[in-house]
Amino acid sequence: MGKWAKYDKAFQAAWLKDPLFEKWIEEFKTDKTKAYCKVCKSVIRAHKTDLKKHGEAAKHKQNMSTVCPKQPSLKTFYKPASKSRGKPSMKLVQYVGEILPSEPAKILLPLCGKTPDLRWLYERGNEVVGIEGVEKLVSEFFEAHDDLTHTVEDCSFGKLYKTSDNRLKVYVCDVTKVPSDTLGPFDAVFDWGAFTAIHEDNRQKYVDIITGMLKPDYRYFVEVCHDGPSDMTSGPSNVTLRDLKLNFGPNRQLRFLETRDIAKEWGVDALFNSFVIVTASEKK
Repeated sequence: MGKWAKYDKAFQAAWLKDPLFEKWIEEFKTDKTKAYCKVCKSVIRAHKTDLKKHGEAAKHKQNMSTVCPKQPSLKTFYKPASKSRGKPSMKLVQYVGEILPSEPAKILLPLCGKTPDLRWLYERGNEVVGIEGVEKLVSEFFEAHDDLTHTVEDCSFGKLYKTSDNRLKVYVCDVTKVPSDTLGPFDAVFDWGAFTAIHEDNRQKYVDIITGMLKPDYRYFVEVCHDGPSDMTSGPSNVTLRDLKLNFGPNRQLRFLETRDIAKEWGVDALFNSFVIVTASEKK
């Protein structure tokens, strides 16, 4: 047994003000032994050495450069403009026709944070629903998009932010505790890293809840990192493709839109990033 094996290290609130981490780190609400990088949308062990390693990774620095006009070093972070709205995910723009063959539609974004994807889909006329565990991110989204008239109210499983026309709603809650018969039915899901961010013990429950909200002819887009080292402690959370298939079950079909080799970006021997459309299997 290693020196620290019997000790469970937990997230430290002081990291939120540490110049090394403050621009990208958040507490991972569902697991106190993990931290969350809001830039890479990845889960990291709550060990300071792992956080430093993540912050120095080439992929993390590349992601930081899309947030800040000029890539800062770990010693020269600065605060981005509070009103910055950002741009939608490139893959959402690229594959929106695959995700939503017909618009307007009703689409779910689990663990959405303050992503500009919410606004982009809303402006296309869709009914957009997000789920996020960190209220600060949801509040920051509506502060950045202050032209969206909205209200905030409590609900039985958390809190709801919604626009005056009811076409954009973001629930602040634990995604694994959402009543599956409450929010849907949805035509599509845009899952950008949420599946792998969920702790593996809760992943099947998560899939069951989300898929329980879908219409029969749904499209479920999932971004997933997979088949990396089993002992990978920093960088994006990853699964095996076998686990992905088993979690979604034999009655669903996985169609791969794109797969990228990202091992070099994260400094490991093997790691892949795939964009997948999950649909119900065709009946014979």
